[in-house]
Amino acid sequence: MANKPYRRGLVVGKFSPFHKGHEYLLNVAAQHCSEVLVISYSRPEFPSCSAAVRASWLKQFAPNARVLSVNAATVERWRSEEGWPLEMPLNSDDDESHREFTYKLIAEKLKLDIDVVLTSEDYGDGFARYLSHHEKGFGHTVQHVCVDRHRLIVPVSGTAVRRSNTLAERKVNSTVWADFKVQKICFLGAESTGKTTLSKLLAEAYDDPVVDEYGRTLWELNNGVLTPEDLVKIGQTQTENEDKAQQLARNYIFCDTSPLTTLCYSDALFNDRPRILEAFAEQPYHHTFLCEPDFPLVQDGTRKDEAFRAWQHGWYLKVLRQRKIPYTALKGPLSKRVQMVKKCIEQGALKFCSSAIIS
Repeated sequence: MANKPYRRGLVVGKFSPFHKGHEYLLNVAAQHCSEVLVISYSRPEFPSCSAAVRASWLKQFAPNARVLSVNAATVERWRSEEGWPLEMPLNSDDDESHREFTYKLIAEKLKLDIDVVLTSEDYGDGFARYLSHHEKGFGHTVQHVCVDRHRLIVPVSGTAVRRSNTLAERKVNSTVWADFKVQKICFLGAESTGKTTLSKLLAEAYDDPVVDEYGRTLWELNNGVLTPEDLVKIGQTQTENEDKAQQLARNYIFCDTSPLTTLCYSDALFNDRPRILEAFAEQPYHHTFLCEPDFPLVQDGTRKDEAFRAWQHGWYLKVLRQRKIPYTALKGPLSKRVQMVKKCIEQGALKFCSSAIIS
């Protein structure tokens, strides 16, 4: 154990974003433990802080740690394929829900045990007691090491960083800042409302990436036939493509639709909303623009009719309201829509870090 007091320590957090306080906590964990396990999850997630992006931050700053960074869609896949018993708790859920979820990740998913929990929070003592006295348990007492609880050594909190881009730039490493500052802009809307054209025009105007609609790509590859399994692939690939674009972006990524659209087509094609698609549809954005169907449908040989377009628009209005996702409606000719988006960007109307609220 190289004279370290603990064999395996656990650090759990949102890491949204990974800041200098987290860096200090993980350094202390490495000093105390021969092996460090880091678990990261958040529900809802925060824009520009996806599970994959968080994992890349953690692996960069804790290269010797074992990292498990998950999202709700990953957990739903476990539930459908592996019999995993628990859905991912909401950030607002009670302590016991989070403690049990984390215990099962450690003991049943990873098949590990731990000696110590390291936190910078008041919950650490209770968490360690819960793990120590769990009915299945690890067979030994789990200790708690509290690190810089009052933020005297590294005065920072994730909540404060998410509220201020000025604070974030000072309190996160430059490589984290390069990812975190990228604002994710999403265009939603029914068929033939200008989403693809808008996203490409804005990406060109700001010299930043566009994320194409993967559902359209797969639909064309499959000659216009999609299965429920294809929709899951679409949701997965769409989110992965957003992560890739974020790594290339300077300031923005412009998303031609989101996994919410995949959920819409699951409703339309199969009258079904699988839990995994619901989870993919939780993907958050800094700002969502909803394109109004206020000009005639342009039929390209693949689209349905005006009645379906009206149904789609109503579906988006209903689901955005249910999920409490703020959005800006884009109306009028294309040139006006482009100017509305540019105005939001250039006047700072995009919230620095907002998140969908799951109903």
